[in-house]
Amino acid sequence: MVEVSSIGMKISASTNPSVLTAKHLSKHDMDICLAYSFMVQAKLTTKEGQMLPHAFPDIGLISPEHIQARAQLLAGVEPELYDCCPGQNACMCFTGEYHDLTKCLVCNEPRFNSKGLPRRHFTYIPIVPRLKAAAESQAFAEVMQYRAEYEHEAGMFGDVFDGENYRHLQESPITVHGEVLKGDSGEPLGTKYFEDPRDVALGLSTDGFSVHQSTFWPLIIFLYNLPPTIRFLLQNIFALGIIPGKPVHINTFLWPFLQELQKLALGVTAFDVLSSQSFILRAFLILIFGDIPAIAMLMRMKGHNGISPCRACPIIATPLRRGKRVTYYVLSTFSDNAEWRTLRNHPTMMQQAQEVEDAPTNEQAEALAKAYGIKGKSVLSEIGSIRFPSSFPYDFMHLIWEGVVNTLIQLWTGDFKGIDEGKEKYQIDPNHWKQIGSETAASGKTIPSSFGPHLPNIANSLSNISADMWSFWVLFVGPVVLQNRFHNLKYFKHFIDLVSLINMCLQRKISRVEVDRLKKGFENWVKGYQRYLFHIPSMF
Repeated sequence: MVEVSSIGMKISASTNPSVLTAKHLSKHDMDICLAYSFMVQAKLTTKEGQMLPHAFPDIGLISPEHIQARAQLLAGVEPELYDCCPGQNACMCFTGEYHDLTKCLVCNEPRFNSKGLPRRHFTYIPIVPRLKAAAESQAFAEVMQYRAEYEHEAGMFGDVFDGENYRHLQESPITVHGEVLKGDSGEPLGTKYFEDPRDVALGLSTDGFSVHQSTFWPLIIFLYNLPPTIRFLLQNIFALGIIPGKPVHINTFLWPFLQELQKLALGVTAFDVLSSQSFILRAFLILIFGDIPAIAMLMRMKGHNGISPCRACPIIATPLRRGKRVTYYVLSTFSDNAEWRTLRNHPTMMQQAQEVEDAPTNEQAEALAKAYGIKGKSVLSEIGSIRFPSSFPYDFMHLIWEGVVNTLIQLWTGDFKGIDEGKEKYQIDPNHWKQIGSETAASGKTIPSSFGPHLPNIANSLSNISADMWSFWVLFVGPVVLQNRFHNLKYFKHFIDLVSLINMCLQRKISRVEVDRLKKGFENWVKGYQRYLFHIPSMF
Protein backbone atom coordinates (compact mmCIF):
# COMPACT_ATOMS: atom_id res chain seq x y z
CA MET A 1 0.00 0.00 0.00
CA VAL A 2 1.16 3.54 -0.76
CA GLU A 3 0.17 6.32 1.60
CA VAL A 4 1.30 9.93 1.34
CA SER A 5 0.10 12.48 3.88
CA SER A 6 -0.11 16.24 3.97
CA ILE A 7 -2.54 18.54 5.78
CA GLY A 8 -5.77 16.66 5.27
CA MET A 9 -4.70 15.18 1.91
CA LYS A 10 -4.14 11.45 1.52
CA ILE A 11 -3.27 9.10 -1.30
CA SER A 12 -4.13 5.52 -0.44
CA ALA A 13 -4.11 2.11 -2.02
CA SER A 14 -6.30 -0.82 -1.12
CA THR A 15 -7.97 -3.87 -2.59
CA ASN A 16 -10.54 -1.64 -4.27
CA PRO A 17 -9.69 -1.55 -8.03
CA SER A 18 -10.90 2.06 -8.24
CA VAL A 19 -8.19 3.20 -5.86
CA LEU A 20 -4.57 3.78 -6.80
CA THR A 21 -2.26 0.98 -5.67
CA ALA A 22 1.49 0.63 -5.77
CA LYS A 23 1.26 -1.75 -8.74
CA HIS A 24 -0.89 0.78 -10.66
CA LEU A 25 1.59 3.62 -10.15
CA SER A 26 4.50 4.07 -12.50
CA LYS A 27 7.97 4.30 -10.99
CA HIS A 28 7.99 8.02 -11.75
CA ASP A 29 4.72 8.57 -9.90
CA MET A 30 6.02 6.53 -6.98
CA ASP A 31 9.06 8.80 -6.87
CA ILE A 32 6.78 11.84 -7.04
CA CYS A 33 4.77 10.57 -4.06
CA LEU A 34 7.88 9.88 -2.00
CA ALA A 35 9.35 13.29 -2.87
CA TYR A 36 6.10 15.03 -1.93
CA SER A 37 5.91 13.10 1.34
CA PHE A 38 9.47 14.19 2.12
CA MET A 39 8.69 17.85 1.29
CA VAL A 40 5.68 17.88 3.60
CA GLN A 41 7.09 15.94 6.54
CA ALA A 42 10.46 17.73 6.44
CA LYS A 43 8.60 21.08 6.10
CA LEU A 44 10.85 22.21 3.26
CA THR A 45 10.73 25.84 2.20
CA THR A 46 10.22 26.69 -1.47
CA LYS A 47 13.95 27.39 -1.81
CA GLU A 48 14.87 24.06 -0.23
CA GLY A 49 12.34 22.22 -2.38
CA GLN A 50 13.98 23.59 -5.50
CA MET A 51 17.11 21.62 -4.59
CA LEU A 52 15.32 18.24 -4.84
CA PRO A 53 15.69 17.81 -8.64
CA HIS A 54 19.43 18.49 -8.32
CA ALA A 55 19.84 16.24 -5.29
CA PHE A 56 18.11 13.33 -7.07
CA PRO A 57 18.87 13.80 -10.80
CA ASP A 58 18.08 10.17 -11.73
CA ILE A 59 14.45 10.43 -10.58
CA GLY A 60 13.45 13.00 -13.16
CA LEU A 61 11.90 15.55 -10.80
CA ILE A 62 11.18 18.90 -12.45
CA SER A 63 10.30 21.37 -9.68
CA PRO A 64 8.49 21.57 -6.31
CA GLU A 65 5.45 22.95 -8.13
CA HIS A 66 5.40 19.95 -10.48
CA ILE A 67 5.77 17.53 -7.55
CA GLN A 68 2.87 19.17 -5.70
CA ALA A 69 0.62 19.34 -8.77
CA ARG A 70 1.23 15.67 -9.64
CA ALA A 71 0.66 14.53 -6.04
CA GLN A 72 -2.57 16.54 -5.98
CA LEU A 73 -3.74 14.86 -9.18
CA LEU A 74 -2.94 11.41 -7.81
CA ALA A 75 -4.74 12.22 -4.56
CA GLY A 76 -7.95 12.88 -6.45
CA VAL A 77 -8.70 16.04 -4.44
CA GLU A 78 -9.54 19.00 -6.65
CA PRO A 79 -9.67 22.41 -4.89
CA GLU A 80 -12.69 24.59 -5.64
CA LEU A 81 -12.24 28.30 -6.35
CA TYR A 82 -14.86 30.83 -5.22
CA ASP A 83 -14.70 34.54 -5.93
CA CYS A 84 -14.43 36.65 -2.80
CA CYS A 85 -14.17 40.31 -1.85
CA PRO A 86 -10.82 41.75 -3.00
CA GLY A 87 -10.73 44.27 -0.15
CA GLN A 88 -8.27 44.08 2.72
CA ASN A 89 -10.68 42.16 4.96
CA ALA A 90 -12.11 39.81 2.31
CA CYS A 91 -15.50 40.84 3.68
CA MET A 92 -17.54 38.15 1.92
CA CYS A 93 -17.48 35.29 -0.55
CA PHE A 94 -19.75 35.30 -3.60
CA THR A 95 -21.54 32.05 -2.84
CA GLY A 96 -25.13 30.89 -2.39
CA GLU A 97 -27.64 33.71 -2.67
CA TYR A 98 -24.76 36.15 -3.35
CA HIS A 99 -23.43 34.19 -6.32
CA ASP A 100 -24.42 36.82 -8.91
CA LEU A 101 -23.27 39.95 -7.05
CA THR A 102 -20.70 42.11 -8.82
CA LYS A 103 -19.72 44.22 -5.78
CA CYS A 104 -19.02 43.52 -2.13
CA LEU A 105 -22.01 44.26 0.10
CA VAL A 106 -19.75 45.73 2.79
CA CYS A 107 -16.95 47.74 1.19
CA ASN A 108 -18.44 48.09 -2.31
CA GLU A 109 -15.24 46.79 -3.95
CA PRO A 110 -15.90 45.49 -7.48
CA ARG A 111 -15.66 41.71 -7.82
CA PHE A 112 -14.05 41.77 -11.28
CA ASN A 113 -11.14 43.65 -12.81
CA SER A 114 -11.24 45.59 -16.08
CA LYS A 115 -10.84 42.34 -18.03
CA GLY A 116 -13.86 40.77 -16.33
CA LEU A 117 -11.76 38.39 -14.25
CA PRO A 118 -12.24 37.80 -10.50
CA ARG A 119 -9.86 39.92 -8.43
CA ARG A 120 -9.51 37.38 -5.60
CA HIS A 121 -10.35 33.75 -4.88
CA PHE A 122 -11.11 31.74 -1.78
CA THR A 123 -9.71 28.23 -2.27
CA TYR A 124 -11.89 25.52 -0.74
CA ILE A 125 -10.63 21.93 -0.40
CA PRO A 126 -13.58 19.50 -0.45
CA ILE A 127 -13.83 17.08 2.45
CA VAL A 128 -15.91 14.32 0.81
CA PRO A 129 -13.13 12.85 -1.37
CA ARG A 130 -10.75 12.91 1.58
CA LEU A 131 -13.18 11.06 3.85
CA LYS A 132 -13.69 8.50 1.09
CA ALA A 133 -9.91 8.11 0.77
CA ALA A 134 -9.69 7.60 4.55
CA ALA A 135 -12.21 4.72 4.30
CA GLU A 136 -10.17 3.20 1.48
CA SER A 137 -6.85 3.32 3.36
CA GLN A 138 -6.22 0.20 5.44
CA ALA A 139 -4.10 1.95 8.09
CA PHE A 140 -6.39 4.99 8.37
CA ALA A 141 -9.62 2.98 8.39
CA GLU A 142 -8.31 0.84 11.27
CA VAL A 143 -7.57 3.80 13.56
CA MET A 144 -10.90 5.40 12.58
CA GLN A 145 -12.62 2.54 14.43
CA TYR A 146 -12.01 4.33 17.75
CA ARG A 147 -15.45 5.95 17.87
CA ALA A 148 -17.31 2.69 17.19
CA GLU A 149 -15.28 0.84 19.83
CA TYR A 150 -15.53 3.56 22.49
CA GLU A 151 -17.51 2.45 25.54
CA HIS A 152 -19.40 5.07 27.52
CA GLU A 153 -19.14 4.76 31.30
CA ALA A 154 -22.19 6.10 33.10
CA GLY A 155 -21.46 9.21 35.16
CA MET A 156 -17.99 9.67 33.65
CA PHE A 157 -16.62 11.99 30.95
CA GLY A 158 -13.48 10.94 29.12
CA ASP A 159 -14.12 12.01 25.53
CA VAL A 160 -16.54 13.89 23.32
CA PHE A 161 -18.61 10.71 22.99
CA ASP A 162 -19.60 10.95 26.65
CA GLY A 163 -21.18 14.37 26.05
CA GLU A 164 -24.94 14.92 26.20
CA ASN A 165 -25.08 16.34 22.66
CA TYR A 166 -23.48 13.28 21.05
CA ARG A 167 -25.53 10.82 23.07
CA HIS A 168 -28.73 12.71 22.21
CA LEU A 169 -27.83 12.56 18.51
CA GLN A 170 -27.45 8.79 18.73
CA GLU A 171 -31.14 8.62 19.64
CA SER A 172 -32.29 11.18 17.04
CA PRO A 173 -33.23 10.70 13.36
CA ILE A 174 -31.00 12.43 10.82
CA THR A 175 -32.42 15.69 9.47
CA VAL A 176 -31.48 17.68 6.37
CA HIS A 177 -32.97 21.16 5.87
CA GLY A 178 -35.00 20.52 9.01
CA GLU A 179 -36.69 17.40 7.63
CA VAL A 180 -36.15 13.77 8.59
CA LEU A 181 -34.63 11.56 5.88
CA LYS A 182 -37.29 9.85 3.78
CA GLY A 183 -37.25 6.90 1.41
CA ASP A 184 -38.58 6.68 -2.15
CA SER A 185 -42.07 6.06 -0.75
CA GLY A 186 -41.96 9.30 1.19
CA GLU A 187 -41.93 7.51 4.53
CA PRO A 188 -39.32 8.48 7.16
CA LEU A 189 -36.33 6.13 7.05
CA GLY A 190 -35.69 6.41 10.77
CA THR A 191 -31.92 6.42 10.23
CA LYS A 192 -30.26 7.88 13.32
CA TYR A 193 -27.06 9.85 13.73
CA PHE A 194 -24.00 7.62 14.16
CA GLU A 195 -26.08 4.48 13.68
CA ASP A 196 -23.42 3.06 11.37
CA PRO A 197 -20.06 2.43 13.13
CA ARG A 198 -18.35 4.02 10.11
CA ASP A 199 -20.20 7.37 10.51
CA VAL A 200 -17.67 10.14 11.09
CA ALA A 201 -17.85 12.77 13.86
CA LEU A 202 -16.31 16.11 12.83
CA GLY A 203 -15.13 19.21 14.67
CA LEU A 204 -14.59 22.66 13.11
CA SER A 205 -12.08 25.22 14.36
CA THR A 206 -10.96 28.66 13.23
CA ASP A 207 -8.84 31.51 14.51
CA GLY A 208 -7.24 34.54 12.92
CA PHE A 209 -3.49 35.08 12.56
CA SER A 210 -1.38 37.82 11.02
CA VAL A 211 1.47 37.59 8.52
CA HIS A 212 3.19 40.76 7.32
CA GLN A 213 0.28 42.93 8.53
CA SER A 214 -2.24 40.76 6.65
CA THR A 215 -4.87 38.69 8.46
CA PHE A 216 -5.88 35.14 7.57
CA TRP A 217 -8.56 32.82 8.97
CA PRO A 218 -7.93 29.10 8.41
CA LEU A 219 -10.85 26.68 8.57
CA ILE A 220 -9.76 23.27 9.85
CA ILE A 221 -11.53 19.99 10.57
CA PHE A 222 -10.83 17.42 13.29
CA LEU A 223 -11.79 13.76 12.96
CA TYR A 224 -13.17 12.63 16.32
CA ASN A 225 -13.26 9.03 15.08
CA LEU A 226 -9.48 9.02 15.61
CA PRO A 227 -8.04 8.21 19.06
CA PRO A 228 -7.25 11.33 21.16
CA THR A 229 -3.51 10.54 20.99
CA ILE A 230 -3.39 11.20 17.23
CA ARG A 231 -6.60 13.19 16.68
CA PHE A 232 -4.97 16.62 16.63
CA LEU A 233 -1.67 15.75 14.95
CA LEU A 234 -0.95 17.92 11.93
CA GLN A 235 -1.06 15.03 9.45
CA ASN A 236 -4.56 14.07 10.62
CA ILE A 237 -6.14 17.53 10.39
CA PHE A 238 -8.21 18.40 7.32
CA ALA A 239 -7.77 21.96 6.06
CA LEU A 240 -10.89 23.33 4.36
CA GLY A 241 -9.22 26.55 3.26
CA ILE A 242 -7.80 29.85 4.43
CA ILE A 243 -9.95 32.98 4.32
CA PRO A 244 -7.64 35.78 3.04
CA GLY A 245 -8.74 38.40 5.59
CA LYS A 246 -11.12 38.85 8.53
CA PRO A 247 -14.55 38.34 6.96
CA VAL A 248 -17.66 40.28 7.87
CA HIS A 249 -19.96 37.65 6.33
CA ILE A 250 -18.25 34.43 7.37
CA ASN A 251 -21.47 32.57 6.48
CA THR A 252 -20.59 33.03 2.82
CA PHE A 253 -17.20 31.34 3.26
CA LEU A 254 -18.82 28.42 5.11
CA TRP A 255 -21.37 27.87 2.33
CA PRO A 256 -19.29 25.23 0.41
CA PHE A 257 -18.75 23.28 3.64
CA LEU A 258 -22.46 23.43 4.42
CA GLN A 259 -23.27 21.93 1.00
CA GLU A 260 -20.90 19.05 1.67
CA LEU A 261 -22.31 18.46 5.16
CA GLN A 262 -25.81 18.19 3.73
CA LYS A 263 -24.53 15.75 1.12
CA LEU A 264 -22.78 13.73 3.84
CA ALA A 265 -25.94 13.67 5.96
CA LEU A 266 -27.81 12.12 3.02
CA GLY A 267 -24.89 9.75 2.53
CA VAL A 268 -22.33 9.24 -0.25
CA THR A 269 -21.18 5.96 -1.71
CA ALA A 270 -17.70 4.92 -0.55
CA PHE A 271 -15.59 1.79 -0.31
CA ASP A 272 -14.80 0.19 3.05
CA VAL A 273 -11.39 -1.45 2.79
CA LEU A 274 -11.92 -3.37 6.05
CA SER A 275 -14.97 -5.24 4.73
CA SER A 276 -14.09 -4.94 1.01
CA GLN A 277 -17.60 -3.62 0.36
CA SER A 278 -19.23 -0.41 -0.76
CA PHE A 279 -21.22 1.45 1.90
CA ILE A 280 -23.04 4.71 2.55
CA LEU A 281 -20.59 7.11 4.17
CA ARG A 282 -22.04 9.75 6.47
CA ALA A 283 -20.30 12.44 8.49
CA PHE A 284 -21.72 14.94 10.97
CA LEU A 285 -20.33 18.13 12.48
CA ILE A 286 -20.79 17.99 16.27
CA LEU A 287 -18.47 20.63 17.80
CA ILE A 288 -17.11 24.03 16.80
CA PHE A 289 -14.08 25.59 18.50
CA GLY A 290 -12.28 28.93 18.57
CA ASP A 291 -11.55 31.82 20.87
CA ILE A 292 -14.46 34.00 22.02
CA PRO A 293 -14.26 36.54 19.13
CA ALA A 294 -14.04 33.71 16.55
CA ILE A 295 -17.03 31.86 18.00
CA ALA A 296 -19.01 35.11 18.25
CA MET A 297 -18.37 35.59 14.53
CA LEU A 298 -19.41 32.01 13.69
CA MET A 299 -22.53 32.18 15.88
CA ARG A 300 -23.30 35.73 14.73
CA MET A 301 -23.26 37.08 18.28
CA LYS A 302 -22.13 40.42 19.67
CA GLY A 303 -19.28 38.87 21.62
CA HIS A 304 -17.57 39.39 24.96
CA ASN A 305 -17.83 43.19 25.01
CA GLY A 306 -21.56 43.30 24.38
CA ILE A 307 -24.41 44.14 26.73
CA SER A 308 -25.52 40.49 26.51
CA PRO A 309 -22.05 38.97 26.07
CA CYS A 310 -22.43 35.32 27.03
CA ARG A 311 -23.27 32.62 24.50
CA ALA A 312 -24.24 30.24 27.31
CA CYS A 313 -26.62 32.38 29.42
CA PRO A 314 -28.65 35.61 29.15
CA ILE A 315 -26.63 37.56 31.73
CA ILE A 316 -26.44 41.34 31.28
CA ALA A 317 -23.07 43.06 31.61
CA THR A 318 -22.32 46.14 33.71
CA PRO A 319 -20.86 49.15 31.81
CA LEU A 320 -17.57 50.43 33.26
CA ARG A 321 -16.82 53.97 32.02
CA ARG A 322 -13.30 55.35 31.87
CA GLY A 323 -13.44 58.65 30.05
CA LYS A 324 -15.04 58.09 26.66
CA ARG A 325 -14.28 54.40 26.73
CA VAL A 326 -16.97 51.96 27.89
CA THR A 327 -16.11 48.38 28.80
CA TYR A 328 -18.84 45.90 29.67
CA TYR A 329 -17.98 43.63 32.59
CA VAL A 330 -19.91 40.67 33.97
CA LEU A 331 -19.98 40.82 37.77
CA SER A 332 -20.29 37.80 40.04
CA THR A 333 -23.70 38.98 41.29
CA PHE A 334 -25.06 36.60 38.62
CA SER A 335 -25.18 33.97 41.38
CA ASP A 336 -28.09 35.85 42.96
CA ASN A 337 -30.18 35.95 39.77
CA ALA A 338 -32.09 32.75 39.00
CA GLU A 339 -32.96 33.95 35.47
CA TRP A 340 -29.30 34.41 34.53
CA ARG A 341 -28.50 30.94 35.86
CA THR A 342 -30.84 29.50 33.23
CA LEU A 343 -28.74 28.51 30.23
CA ARG A 344 -29.62 29.58 26.70
CA ASN A 345 -31.18 26.89 24.53
CA HIS A 346 -31.37 26.21 20.81
CA PRO A 347 -35.07 27.03 20.17
CA THR A 348 -34.88 30.34 22.04
CA MET A 349 -31.69 31.42 20.29
CA MET A 350 -33.12 30.55 16.88
CA GLN A 351 -36.28 32.51 17.67
CA GLN A 352 -34.29 35.54 18.80
CA ALA A 353 -32.05 35.39 15.72
CA GLN A 354 -35.13 35.30 13.50
CA GLU A 355 -36.64 38.28 15.34
CA VAL A 356 -33.48 40.29 14.62
CA GLU A 357 -33.61 39.40 10.92
CA ASP A 358 -37.36 40.10 10.69
CA ALA A 359 -37.13 43.52 12.36
CA PRO A 360 -38.77 46.15 10.10
CA THR A 361 -35.99 48.75 10.54
CA ASN A 362 -32.24 48.70 11.10
CA GLU A 363 -32.71 50.59 14.38
CA GLN A 364 -35.10 47.96 15.71
CA ALA A 365 -32.80 45.17 14.53
CA GLU A 366 -29.86 46.74 16.34
CA ALA A 367 -31.89 47.22 19.51
CA LEU A 368 -32.88 43.54 19.49
CA ALA A 369 -29.30 42.50 18.70
CA LYS A 370 -28.02 44.42 21.73
CA ALA A 371 -30.68 42.96 24.00
CA TYR A 372 -30.17 39.37 22.84
CA GLY A 373 -26.47 39.57 21.99
CA ILE A 374 -27.42 37.96 18.65
CA LYS A 375 -26.92 39.71 15.29
CA GLY A 376 -28.81 37.22 13.14
CA LYS A 377 -28.95 33.60 11.99
CA SER A 378 -25.75 31.68 11.45
CA VAL A 379 -25.53 29.33 8.48
CA LEU A 380 -24.34 26.73 11.00
CA SER A 381 -27.86 26.64 12.47
CA GLU A 382 -28.97 24.83 9.31
CA ILE A 383 -26.88 21.78 10.28
CA GLY A 384 -29.08 19.20 11.98
CA SER A 385 -26.31 17.89 14.25
CA ILE A 386 -25.48 21.34 15.68
CA ARG A 387 -27.24 22.81 18.72
CA PHE A 388 -26.83 26.42 19.84
CA PRO A 389 -25.02 27.11 22.13
CA SER A 390 -23.97 23.67 23.45
CA SER A 391 -22.13 22.71 20.24
CA PHE A 392 -19.81 25.70 20.79
CA PRO A 393 -17.85 24.86 23.97
CA TYR A 394 -15.34 27.29 25.40
CA ASP A 395 -11.76 26.89 24.18
CA PHE A 396 -9.66 25.98 27.24
CA MET A 397 -6.43 27.27 25.72
CA HIS A 398 -7.70 30.77 24.99
CA LEU A 399 -9.93 30.98 28.04
CA ILE A 400 -7.40 29.87 30.66
CA TRP A 401 -3.82 30.06 29.34
CA GLU A 402 -4.19 33.06 27.03
CA GLY A 403 -6.94 34.78 29.02
CA VAL A 404 -7.19 34.23 32.77
CA VAL A 405 -3.48 33.60 33.40
CA ASN A 406 -2.40 36.56 31.29
CA THR A 407 -4.83 38.85 33.09
CA LEU A 408 -3.72 37.63 36.52
CA ILE A 409 -0.08 38.37 35.73
CA GLN A 410 -0.97 41.82 34.40
CA LEU A 411 -2.75 42.50 37.70
CA TRP A 412 0.21 41.24 39.73
CA THR A 413 2.65 43.42 37.76
CA GLY A 414 0.47 46.57 37.61
CA ASP A 415 -0.03 46.39 33.83
CA PHE A 416 -3.78 45.70 33.73
CA LYS A 417 -5.46 48.43 31.63
CA GLY A 418 -3.46 51.16 33.39
CA ILE A 419 -5.26 50.82 36.73
CA ASP A 420 -3.75 50.67 40.20
CA GLU A 421 -4.48 48.40 43.15
CA GLY A 422 -6.99 50.67 44.81
CA LYS A 423 -7.27 49.55 48.43
CA GLU A 424 -5.87 46.08 47.78
CA LYS A 425 -2.22 44.88 47.92
CA TYR A 426 -2.03 42.17 45.28
CA GLN A 427 0.81 43.58 43.16
CA ILE A 428 4.17 41.84 43.41
CA ASP A 429 7.25 43.95 44.13
CA PRO A 430 9.09 44.62 40.81
CA ASN A 431 12.34 43.24 42.24
CA HIS A 432 10.56 40.08 43.31
CA TRP A 433 9.02 39.76 39.84
CA LYS A 434 12.49 40.02 38.27
CA GLN A 435 13.64 37.26 40.56
CA ILE A 436 10.61 35.14 39.61
CA GLY A 437 11.53 35.64 35.95
CA SER A 438 15.13 34.58 36.56
CA GLU A 439 14.10 31.52 38.57
CA THR A 440 11.61 30.56 35.86
CA ALA A 441 14.31 30.71 33.17
CA ALA A 442 16.74 28.77 35.34
CA SER A 443 14.21 25.99 36.03
CA GLY A 444 14.84 24.49 32.60
CA LYS A 445 18.28 23.31 33.71
CA THR A 446 16.79 20.95 36.30
CA ILE A 447 13.52 19.87 34.62
CA PRO A 448 13.62 17.17 31.91
CA SER A 449 12.45 18.43 28.52
CA SER A 450 9.87 15.62 28.36
CA PHE A 451 7.96 17.43 31.12
CA GLY A 452 7.27 20.47 28.93
CA PRO A 453 8.79 23.38 26.99
CA HIS A 454 11.83 25.30 28.19
CA LEU A 455 10.56 28.48 29.83
CA PRO A 456 12.02 31.93 29.14
CA ASN A 457 12.40 34.77 31.62
CA ILE A 458 8.75 35.80 32.02
CA ALA A 459 9.76 39.14 33.55
CA ASN A 460 11.28 40.29 30.24
CA SER A 461 8.43 39.70 27.81
CA LEU A 462 4.97 38.20 28.17
CA SER A 463 4.07 38.44 24.48
CA ASN A 464 6.53 35.71 23.43
CA ILE A 465 5.18 33.09 25.82
CA SER A 466 2.93 30.44 24.29
CA ALA A 467 -0.11 28.80 25.83
CA ASP A 468 1.92 25.60 26.23
CA MET A 469 4.51 27.53 28.23
CA TRP A 470 1.87 29.13 30.45
CA SER A 471 0.36 25.72 31.10
CA PHE A 472 3.70 24.35 32.28
CA TRP A 473 4.47 27.44 34.35
CA VAL A 474 1.10 27.55 36.12
CA LEU A 475 1.01 23.84 36.95
CA PHE A 476 4.62 23.21 37.93
CA VAL A 477 6.72 26.38 38.31
CA GLY A 478 4.29 29.06 39.51
CA PRO A 479 3.31 27.33 42.78
CA VAL A 480 7.02 27.28 43.75
CA VAL A 481 8.30 30.68 42.61
CA LEU A 482 5.23 32.61 43.84
CA GLN A 483 5.56 31.49 47.45
CA ASN A 484 6.06 34.42 49.86
CA ARG A 485 5.91 36.94 46.98
CA PHE A 486 2.57 38.56 47.86
CA HIS A 487 1.90 41.06 50.64
CA ASN A 488 -1.05 38.95 51.69
CA LEU A 489 -1.16 35.14 51.68
CA LYS A 490 -4.77 35.15 50.37
CA TYR A 491 -3.58 36.05 46.85
CA PHE A 492 -1.19 33.10 46.72
CA LYS A 493 -3.94 30.81 48.04
CA HIS A 494 -6.27 32.22 45.37
CA PHE A 495 -3.72 31.24 42.70
CA ILE A 496 -3.30 27.75 44.18
CA ASP A 497 -7.09 27.32 44.11
CA LEU A 498 -6.94 27.99 40.36
CA VAL A 499 -4.15 25.43 39.93
CA SER A 500 -6.24 22.82 41.76
CA LEU A 501 -9.26 23.51 39.55
CA ILE A 502 -7.16 23.32 36.37
CA ASN A 503 -5.61 20.03 37.48
CA MET A 504 -9.10 18.61 37.92
CA CYS A 505 -10.04 19.80 34.41
CA LEU A 506 -6.98 18.09 32.90
CA GLN A 507 -7.77 14.62 34.21
CA ARG A 508 -8.12 11.94 31.54
CA LYS A 509 -11.57 11.18 32.96
CA ILE A 510 -13.82 13.25 35.16
CA SER A 511 -16.96 12.25 37.03
CA ARG A 512 -20.30 14.04 37.16
CA VAL A 513 -19.64 14.74 40.86
CA GLU A 514 -16.32 16.40 39.98
CA VAL A 515 -18.01 18.47 37.26
CA ASP A 516 -20.41 19.82 39.87
CA ARG A 517 -17.45 20.57 42.15
CA LEU A 518 -15.77 22.42 39.29
CA LYS A 519 -18.86 24.56 38.68
CA LYS A 520 -18.98 25.62 42.32
CA GLY A 521 -15.21 25.92 42.55
CA PHE A 522 -14.88 28.26 39.57
CA GLU A 523 -17.84 30.33 40.75
CA ASN A 524 -16.14 30.86 44.12
CA TRP A 525 -12.80 31.51 42.42
CA VAL A 526 -14.33 34.20 40.18
CA LYS A 527 -15.85 35.90 43.21
CA GLY A 528 -12.41 35.95 44.78
CA TYR A 529 -10.91 37.26 41.53
CA GLN A 530 -13.36 40.13 41.44
CA ARG A 531 -12.19 41.24 44.84
CA TYR A 532 -9.13 42.44 42.94
CA LEU A 533 -11.46 44.88 41.19
CA PHE A 534 -14.18 45.74 43.67
CA HIS A 535 -11.89 48.12 45.58
CA ILE A 536 -10.72 50.07 42.55
CA PRO A 537 -12.75 53.32 42.55
CA SER A 538 -11.66 54.37 39.05
CA MET A 539 -13.44 51.32 37.59
CA PHE A 540 -16.92 52.34 38.81
